[in-house]
Amino acid sequence: MDIKDILARCDHTLLRTDCTAAEIRALCDDAIRFGCASVCIPPAHVAGAKRYVNGQMKICTVIGFPNGYNTTAAKVFETEDAVKNGADEIDMVINMLSSPVRFPGNPLLYLSFYQHRTGYCEAPVQYGFLRWHWELLLLRS
Repeated sequence: MDIKDILARCDHTLLRTDCTAAEIRALCDDAIRFGCASVCIPPAHVAGAKRYVNGQMKICTVIGFPNGYNTTAAKVFETEDAVKNGADEIDMVINMLSSPVRFPGNPLLYLSFYQHRTGYCEAPVQYGFLRWHWELLLLRS
């Protein structure tokens, strides 16, 4: 595997709270130049980035970032809004401490439905906060 193969599997990411449209455009330019899988950016920048890349790069955004504290309803709204604005990929952060994997209102259920319906989703977990029994539950799901 060479560097191009690795970059083709990486999201070029800028999630700083104060990032500007100009920085997002520069991120997109770099991602296209280096052949990254996508750019991962804050939801507020999705529509502008989608127009800017004009189909040359996938746009990924985060839902419930950074801690996953949002309710399932809020995450559903954020996801639908991001897709409407042009997101190709969704990274939804789940809060394992207050939202057990098997709980009926868990956003993972919605996320798996969304993935089946439209394409690609990830659910990053805040591993620094996980306890061993949560890791086991997540692996079994």
